[in-house]
Amino acid sequence: MISNQLTLMEAYMIETLRNNGLSNQEILTKAKAGETESWSKINEHFDFQQLAVLANEDEQRFQSILQKGYQIKFLTYPGLQRILSMKFKLEKERDYTLTGNGLSGLKLNNAQLHEVEKILSPNWKVQKDSDGTKIEIV
Repeated sequence: MISNQLTLMEAYMIETLRNNGLSNQEILTKAKAGETESWSKINEHFDFQQLAVLANEDEQRFQSILQKGYQIKFLTYPGLQRILSMKFKLEKERDYTLTGNGLSGLKLNNAQLHEVEKILSPNWKVQKDSDGTKIEIV
């Protein structure tokens, strides 16, 4: 999975595009062509040109990131909460409880759990207990 590592900001950009109805193929095609200007209408604070750089550095890797998933290089505590919201529509207090060093009580199906485990950077660990899934910083 090391070859599919992204920065947190790159993950945010991909998930933002997906949440706004763009398919993986549309993201790949537009990024490869450098046609990212229209994406600024979705979020004017993101530099979507970074995705064009990624796509043109290694198209196969970028395609794999979109189709097979990615690992975030370094995931912060707030970043974890935001990516759970963006990718799975999970919100604190409704879907999980914040703890001193992570979160607990997260209810995930097996596919979601597998995806979360792939996304997490090495500074996080996942544990299942009777109350659900727990994600903690190590």
